[in-house]
Amino acid sequence: MILYGGEVLESSQTKQALKDIYPRILKTLGQGILPSKEVIMACHQLSKRIIAGEYQKLLGEFLTEEQIAKTAQMLSAECLVRKIRIELGVAVGECLPETSHQIMPLGVLFHIAAGNMEGLPVYSVIEGLLAGNINIVKLPASDSGITVKLLQELISVEPKLKDYIYVFDTPSSHLEELTAMAKMANAIVVWGGDETMKSVRNFASVDTRLIEWGHRKSFAYLTKDAITDKALIELATHIVTTKQILCSSCQGIYLHTDVMEDLDSFCERFLPILESAVAKEQPLNIGIRAQISLLLFHDELIESNGKLYKGKHCSLKALPDAELTSSYTHANLWVRGLKRNDIIEKLHKNKGYLQTVGLVCRENEWNELSNYFFHAGVTKVTVPKFMSYMDELETHDGEYPLRRYVRIVNGRVLS
Repeated sequence: MILYGGEVLESSQTKQALKDIYPRILKTLGQGILPSKEVIMACHQLSKRIIAGEYQKLLGEFLTEEQIAKTAQMLSAECLVRKIRIELGVAVGECLPETSHQIMPLGVLFHIAAGNMEGLPVYSVIEGLLAGNINIVKLPASDSGITVKLLQELISVEPKLKDYIYVFDTPSSHLEELTAMAKMANAIVVWGGDETMKSVRNFASVDTRLIEWGHRKSFAYLTKDAITDKALIELATHIVTTKQILCSSCQGIYLHTDVMEDLDSFCERFLPILESAVAKEQPLNIGIRAQISLLLFHDELIESNGKLYKGKHCSLKALPDAELTSSYTHANLWVRGLKRNDIIEKLHKNKGYLQTVGLVCRENEWNELSNYFFHAGVTKVTVPKFMSYMDELETHDGEYPLRRYVRIVNGRVLS
């Protein structure tokens, strides 16, 4: 299924659509800047429809009530106006204060979306629209149809947007089609892991800007004297509800210690709390459970380091090193020791991957520990329950996205 000119077409029409799209894009570029006010009002109408429950069946299958409410808030006119003001300072097409430098769209953005978060392609397109760009989207293979549906609804509110939104479900293996999309773009917005980034670099032209929102790792850091059952319950709830598949999801837990016995004691305390959180969620499908079981079995057979604590549909592994690694996801994570004075030394080598820290410490330690993490390369420090909470004005990995989707031009007349 593709979205082209505001209409939903069959995937079999992709080749023809790609032949026809470039003249349409050139014509749209010649019509001037897309007013951000029109984008904002269309999004605001969509927000009101979400609040009214018109998309409850569509969104409720993938998002919690809290997430649906947050989505509606992020699409409201109030939030989008603030987003433009904070990220750009002025609307696209206007001059920066005290200069003749004008903010202009990049032109055409080619979004290659990741599949680890429902609705992410929609918001990526909306950010592109706010910056005045034409947007071509390659959907992830796991897309549920929510992207096309919501963008079609946005176009129904403001028909002018049909010339600024094109969505394709082209498989990643169809390099000829992906290359054709990339050639039309001023920039490629890439969401995904290292392999995705490498693949895009192989087919992207050298004169096309790459805007990479790559794979990130997040973790919790706990000081022993600040650990409470409440903090552990909130951490376990975060781990289970995010399934550890988001960049902001906790992959593992560092304790402020270098004593292995402290890790063992923590695992014995935390495992039943994690089990209780897992029991409240829908059980995993048998395929995922089997895959994780095989990985854990391999660990027990091959990996001699550390100690594995197996619970019901979850596990913890106490390890003697301080390496930052990914987890097996779905409530299977590592526990390691990391003294505060070693934070920068041990983590800085992962500087390009660091994102969120869920910090549990005494109040008078918060600023000191946060600064250690910021200097190592982390972009967000918060309490565990808010690790994956997305504020309406939050950055993407420490950067304001709208600033990357525009350029500054100088149209001053010289005399």
